[in-house]
Amino acid sequence: MCMLCIWCMGVFEPRKQGEHVVAKGLGGSFTIPNVCLTCDNRLGDVADGPLMDHFAMLVKRASLGLKGQNRVVPDVMRAILADVGTAADDPTFRVDIDASSRDRRLDVSVRPHVDLDVTVNGDDVQVQVNALRAGSRHPERVEALFKSALRKKGVTDQLKLDTLWASLEDHVRDVSERRLIDIPFEYRADVHMAGFVKIAYELAYHWLGANWLSDPIAAEMRRCALAGEDGSPKLTGSLRTADEIRKSPLRVRNGGQTHVAALCPFSGGYAVMMRLLDEFEAFIIVADDASPYRHPAQDAVVMDAVARTHRHTSLGDLIRPIDTKD
Repeated sequence: MCMLCIWCMGVFEPRKQGEHVVAKGLGGSFTIPNVCLTCDNRLGDVADGPLMDHFAMLVKRASLGLKGQNRVVPDVMRAILADVGTAADDPTFRVDIDASSRDRRLDVSVRPHVDLDVTVNGDDVQVQVNALRAGSRHPERVEALFKSALRKKGVTDQLKLDTLWASLEDHVRDVSERRLIDIPFEYRADVHMAGFVKIAYELAYHWLGANWLSDPIAAEMRRCALAGEDGSPKLTGSLRTADEIRKSPLRVRNGGQTHVAALCPFSGGYAVMMRLLDEFEAFIIVADDASPYRHPAQDAVVMDAVARTHRHTSLGDLIRPIDTKD
């Protein structure tokens, strides 16, 4: 029996594993069956991935031991530092970088570098050395790079290659001098809205039913999430960060390892409010008019990211008075 995919609106054969509403790499355990494999993979790339790779989420996942698709807990330093850096005063001075948050280690090894001007006139080969630098981890590789550069110029005789290397070997510089290294520092800090739109969309479908898929806001949410867009003039919502969440009326507390989401009546329509691991809280309108829909008795879900369990409940059970001393 075929199913309708709620994202592409195509039909597909039922899958053994459902779509995780909150990504498995964030400890999500609640799944829905109505998503085809193509859309599941697409959403993983453009919606779930950027949200999981946000710097704050990386830190949280590492502290809670939440494994990604590769079944490995993220290493924050390794995730945000580039693999290659360069000397501040010489872009040809390149280094390989191996970072580890767990070991509090940053290994930097210099790459070998060869820069030659080669002139070939019959058997006569003239070589002008511009740079001949050994690597710190495998200094012997500079010889292979030297000979490879000559082969590209047409020098293929092995004896000639060996002779030229022997005559110029003294030009090889070591890498013992101290250098200031530029290490690119990259992380996603503002490309995660599509991840929240995807979560809100799937929860709205779960709570409001198949009729909601024809709502104009649902159509815009599909387009936005599948395109990996971080904003849309037709979508109304807001994001709050961890510093603001302490003021939230959603008072589920268990060491910041919980995802909480609820369907909220809002200005005659509906909005989905989500809080993920006490790092982000999002509020996204999913319908301007609530009248076509029947409000569900269980309009909230709580997911324990570490235990990978979830329970359905009501928004009223989650609202608690805010302790001003908290």
